Amino acid sequence: MFHASFQIARVIRFAVGALVLSACGCSSSTAPAPPSPPTHPAGDLVSTTYLAGRPFGAAIAPNGEALLTVFDSSDVATAKVTPAAFGPFIGVSSGPIDVAITPDGTRAFVTNNYALTVSVIDMRSQKQTSTLTAAASPTRVKVSPDGSRVYVTTAGDNIVGSELYVYDARSLAPITHVRVGGSANGIAIDSAAGRLYVSSLVTDSIYEVSMATNTVLRSFHGGPQPQEVIVTPDHNQLWVANEADSGIVIIDLASGSKIATVPNTPRAFGMAITPDGAQVYVTMFAVGTFSIVDVASRTVLKTTSGGFNSAPARIAFTADGSRAVIADLGMGMLVVQ
Repeated sequence: MFHASFQIARVIRFAVGALVLSACGCSSSTAPAPPSPPTHPAGDLVSTTYLAGRPFGAAIAPNGEALLTVFDSSDVATAKVTPAAFGPFIGVSSGPIDVAITPDGTRAFVTNNYALTVSVIDMRSQKQTSTLTAAASPTRVKVSPDGSRVYVTTAGDNIVGSELYVYDARSLAPITHVRVGGSANGIAIDSAAGRLYVSSLVTDSIYEVSMATNTVLRSFHGGPQPQEVIVTPDHNQLWVANEADSGIVIIDLASGSKIATVPNTPRAFGMAITPDGAQVYVTMFAVGTFSIVDVASRTVLKTTSGGFNSAPARIAFTADGSRAVIADLGMGMLVVQ
């Protein structure tokens, strides 16, 4: 009898306690913590995972999976960043040179430089599901931040120029193409200003294109052999990686004029800004090193060799900014954290 009464009393006390918690709006569980703001890697090269076939382009999906284009084998390598390890390979077409992933992580687009196509990869099945046609040697590819457009540059003709192709990212339908300078290469998107910027290796120029009308608004000198281009978070500057000895050139977007260079960045090739906007990573493809540049002071904080036979090319960051992946033609995949 005593045991039964004790159990009933426990039930009553539990029920009353629950009613009190409900009445006061209290809860025994805590709300999930808000996501941490993006950051940047500490800058240490923590792993090198060898991969033959000249890995060139790099991108990282929202779930943290990395994709590297493998130029010689017509594949895209999937990879885990932590711990660094390669997964399945996705067959594409000849000469894959660059890769971009949609913001929702459902599709990837790969430029096939020799095949004159852009492969469309379903990220869930990790298979090529479609191809887009580009007239002449597609080089770079970018997806707009809202996931609605795909932009592709082509090497084109050195005399009449090259094209910037615009596709609908969802229907995959071609929208238009825009004539720019020969050997069109890097693409930088400034969606807040409704502009994108394309570098030309032939004219040494940067072309500013309206995202609304898909027309060239102006062009300005980008320095010798402009490769990668990025817009700073304040939308005021364009940083241009010049593969000639001038390194990184900084252009004021209001005037279109060069305002500074970043010392000690010779033969700058690939370039990417960290998710927090504080640092720029730049690869010196011909030198075999990569450097970390402080955006505010425009100074090199650290330069690292990728190792013997290193040829670092393109750079991608995890969404939180804690790690960087660098596709290295001679070494494979470099991970910086």
